[in-house]
Amino acid sequence: MTSLIRLLTIPLLLLSVSLARSAPLPQAPPDVAEVNVLLRLNGIETAKLMEHYSALVKRELALQDSVRACMKSGDTRLPEYQQALQEAQDDLSSTKKRLIALEVEKLKLNERLGRKVVSDPATESTERILRALDQMLERLDSIEKRLEKLERRR
Repeated sequence: MTSLIRLLTIPLLLLSVSLARSAPLPQAPPDVAEVNVLLRLNGIETAKLMEHYSALVKRELALQDSVRACMKSGDTRLPEYQQALQEAQDDLSSTKKRLIALEVEKLKLNERLGRKVVSDPATESTERILRALDQMLERLDSIEKRLEKLERRR
């Protein structure tokens, strides 16, 4: 009897191995793949909008300084600066709304995947590093300008 079981076991094992090889691998449903792609695209758009928002904040601060200077000096370009400041503030507002919408979309997409979203420390540290690099670049530019001025004076 044991020899009969051994004889039948080997072909059954071979059959199960061949069936396992021919069976398609379990794949993620198309919905999951689509959600993953949408999450990546969301991240790209969010990163670009954050850079744009940063540039708008810098522009707004510069325009605020210009408006103050024009008010003190009585410069005739005050209305132009005020209009540019208003446009920068409007752009900031619309960019902020889009960033909020993207974050809501990200939360919904993660919810569809069944993930709980927590703050991504890797992204936050990357943003901090990028901000620090931007500050270094600005400082280097200002140092370069000072050097050029000194060289012109000589």
